[in-house]
Amino acid sequence: MRLSNVTLSIISLFIVNTRARVVNCTSDAEIYPAGINRSQCYQNYLKRLVVFGDSWTENGDGPLTQASYLQDGFLGRAVNGPTWAEYLTVENGIDLYDFAVAGATANNTNVPRGIPDVQQQVQQYLTYTGNASLPSASTLYAIWIGVNDIHDIYTNNNASDQRAAKVEIAAESVLNAVNTLYQKSKARRFLLPATPPIGYLPILTNGSSSAHHQPADELAKSFNHRVKHYLAEFRKEHQDAEIQTFNSYSYIMDIIKDPTEYGLKYSIEPCTNLVND
Repeated sequence: MRLSNVTLSIISLFIVNTRARVVNCTSDAEIYPAGINRSQCYQNYLKRLVVFGDSWTENGDGPLTQASYLQDGFLGRAVNGPTWAEYLTVENGIDLYDFAVAGATANNTNVPRGIPDVQQQVQQYLTYTGNASLPSASTLYAIWIGVNDIHDIYTNNNASDQRAAKVEIAAESVLNAVNTLYQKSKARRFLLPATPPIGYLPILTNGSSSAHHQPADELAKSFNHRVKHYLAEFRKEHQDAEIQTFNSYSYIMDIIKDPTEYGLKYSIEPCTNLVND
């Protein structure tokens, strides 16, 4: 699995959608635009990717065609190009089961939002499969969550001790989702990208490179640390589980610091205005 080819969205937008999207590898040629390196279907030991998360992962709810990716402001998605999950599945020739919902958090009780949180997304997946188990050896489960949790915890004027407690609950909620998948869906292979440096999100910086990024970033770092700790403890108790993390925090920070190295001109300015466009 070529994680070095994972392409990540830079901007998290908040578009509500609750429909899961399943794309079979055999349909990729009709759905995705040119420019993605396609592999033959089902040649790897992995056959499918099941994802949960927010707008960084959601693949929308409208009909997907190659023309869809050429439209500006493609509705139902936070990007008018393929998401990281779509790149990963197409380049590895596997199916995509996408249950992510834009604007989602790890735990709605902890950070209230009227959008299915990760645990609810997992329940939607279990309902979709009828509580049956996909083959554990050839199915990878990915959970990328936290940016909306940290954003709300940071912006809602919580006291420092309240922030710490909410970060802890959010991290525990990620572990709970992993455990639910392990117990109820017999999931054994997991991928968990880290929460990015949200202090640089356009919604917080308004495009200013001089904005004070550290407080929000420290919350993101704390969340990432707690998730890694819980996953390590989980792995000790479940030796048959394979858990991979991806340091998307550092990866995206590199893009922010040197956008031209990645073919970009700007790295902290929004490419579109969600409110006015």
